[in-house]
Amino acid sequence: MGGAGLPFGLMLVVLLAIIVLAAVYVVVPWMRGESRLRERLTEPGKESLVYEVPEGQDPATVVAALRNNGLEAAEVMREGRQRVVISEASAGEDLRSRAREIIAKEADLNLEGDPSAPRKVTFADE
Repeated sequence: MGGAGLPFGLMLVVLLAIIVLAAVYVVVPWMRGESRLRERLTEPGKESLVYEVPEGQDPATVVAALRNNGLEAAEVMREGRQRVVISEASAGEDLRSRAREIIAKEADLNLEGDPSAPRKVTFADE
């Protein structure tokens, strides 16, 4: 009479195994890639910009806007503040003006698409 729960239990075990495999083969390599990118962008001698994300804005939106426009970007936490390190994959036009324009025009407030308030975009070295 207790055999009805056996198929459900087996399905649960299979589902958990699929979730673990997905984490091992998808999430872990993605996290390692992000970590390598962050290390590469912050290594000494690398030409990069540091943008301090204003309070209330999601740094992921800034990173997404920059990456969608061909720039390398990664979130970092420095001195207790969220910052985005920006670099260019290949030499080209002025990185500073290009990144400034992308952040001002395309970086939303959050991932739901709420527009951010107009602001002057400045970098940490300015």
